[in-house]
Amino acid sequence: MTHHSAIVAGTQTRVSGQHLIKILVWCDNEWGFANRMLDTTLAMAATGFNKSIC
Repeated sequence: MTHHSAIVAGTQTRVSGQHLIKILVWCDNEWGFANRMLDTTLAMAATGFNKSIC
């Protein structure tokens, strides 16, 4: 299991012409969102942020 929001399928990447790249990306919105929220929470805790919103 990974903590990334998306996984790029590098073998499926294609270059078309000089200005277009096609990239196949597998993503799970809920998993990615949950992990980014955890990252945000940990970053806030590391700065000493402890203000209550309640």
